[in-house]
Amino acid sequence: MKQVYSSAYVADCDLLRVSLSLAGIESMMKNEFGNSIGLVLIGGVSTFTWPEVWVGDCDYAEAMNIVDATIQAAKERETSNPETPVTTLPQWRCPACGEEVAGTMNACWKCETERPQH
Repeated sequence: MKQVYSSAYVADCDLLRVSLSLAGIESMMKNEFGNSIGLVLIGGVSTFTWPEVWVGDCDYAEAMNIVDATIQAAKERETSNPETPVTTLPQWRCPACGEEVAGTMNACWKCETERPQH
């Protein structure tokens, strides 16, 4: 058995295991329930308790191709999809009671009249 991946997050390892499984590669996770909290209390965090994904020796090369592709795809998502800037919707005045209502609301907070359609 050989280790192909390790992360501080169990979910990352689990998603990789799903990808490996879809490719017909059997894998196992070690340190799935590892916890570094005790190390924090005594002065440091060690990565040896991070969850790890392991595969059989014969599947190692193919598994590493999947790991590399998964990491590359994550990097591309980070660089190609910058956070969408939040657009501020203008406030509107309720036609029923005259109250100023935040642009993100679809009904008046005071009288529950729906936002007029333009």
